[in-house]
Amino acid sequence: MTPFKKIVGTSIFSLLLVVVGLFVVCSGSRQQLLIEDDPLAEESSDEAYKDDLLKRLELLESESQTTGVAENSSADSAVLTSAAGQMMPANDAESSFLTPELFQGMNTEIRQLETVAAEKDRTIENLRAELEEKNYQAAAMKTAASTRQMNSKPLPRGVDNSAELNSEYGLAYQDALDDYYVRRFDSAIRKFRELIANNDNHPLADNCQYWIGESYYAMGRYYEAVAEFQKVYAFAKSNKTNDAQLMIGLAFLKSGEKEMARAELNMLMSFNPQSDSAKKAQKYLRMLENA
Repeated sequence: MTPFKKIVGTSIFSLLLVVVGLFVVCSGSRQQLLIEDDPLAEESSDEAYKDDLLKRLELLESESQTTGVAENSSADSAVLTSAAGQMMPANDAESSFLTPELFQGMNTEIRQLETVAAEKDRTIENLRAELEEKNYQAAAMKTAASTRQMNSKPLPRGVDNSAELNSEYGLAYQDALDDYYVRRFDSAIRKFRELIANNDNHPLADNCQYWIGESYYAMGRYYEAVAEFQKVYAFAKSNKTNDAQLMIGLAFLKSGEKEMARAELNMLMSFNPQSDSAKKAQKYLRMLENA
């Protein structure tokens, strides 16, 4: 085949391809125009569009109802009751690490700690009671020793000391004196008065009267103490008159009556300057002079 024939054949083949392509394009355009001009096709398209819109509306309504129920449920649970009995907002409960279970555990632990604390308080009270009892016993022993020493000399009435102290009256006297040493002053005063009322002639009756004055003095009721100390003089041959005179002067001194205190202390120096009470009075007189 000559080159000329090859060129002509190729050209014809290309022309055929162009014609076929134009035919295909024209056919597609005509079909589209027919569809657009067809009213039935347009109506069918509108119905499909409406159906699609209705389905979307139903879907939206369904979602709206579901959201409303969820919101109501969320509103009903807006607050949570903790195990400790306190109310807390839901958003706070979500953001907090203190879950109801944790609250319940903490509440249980708190109750256990309260029980332990109450038990410790009871133990402390028992120990205090035991300590008070020990102090009372120690004071009683001290008082008994002091009483035995105080009454080591024969009483003016010639009565045996040990016999008197071991008698019913003497034991009651020591019991009242024990109350004084543990600062149960009201109880001591009552017991001393009962002893005097039972037997004001007993060798220990004047001692009872003296310790009544000491009890009022210890309570800071100085004028009442003076009145009780003065009653000691009513007991014949009392071995507590010097001590009572000294305490009268000290009671006036405590109450601010310095001149009365000086007069009472000087009176003691005049009556019995060699007594132990007079030596103590002399010390207080020097204090008054230097004041």
